[in-house]
Amino acid sequence: MKNFWEFKHPTNCEICGEVLIYEFVDAATKQGLKILCKCCHAQHGYGFGKGKGTHYIRNYRMMKYMRVPYVKVKLPKPMFDIQEDSIDLTPFDT
Repeated sequence: MKNFWEFKHPTNCEICGEVLIYEFVDAATKQGLKILCKCCHAQHGYGFGKGKGTHYIRNYRMMKYMRVPYVKVKLPKPMFDIQEDSIDLTPFDT
């Protein structure tokens, strides 16, 4: 996988039309591959990783878009279960 976007610089999100100046996502959607803003990717994309989506940010020194590395993080299991009905939500001053 290349570290730079090697094609013509995208100008607009292909779903909402937002102008893409600083960053964009090359993403897989139900409609196929599209260039998206981060908001549209959150709604229509399948996440990040191989075959899903790649996030690019603009490097102004090189005048290129650089790929943002995707790191899959495994979250730790909670130490204990919290039941919603066991949380006291009453204000302190009552």
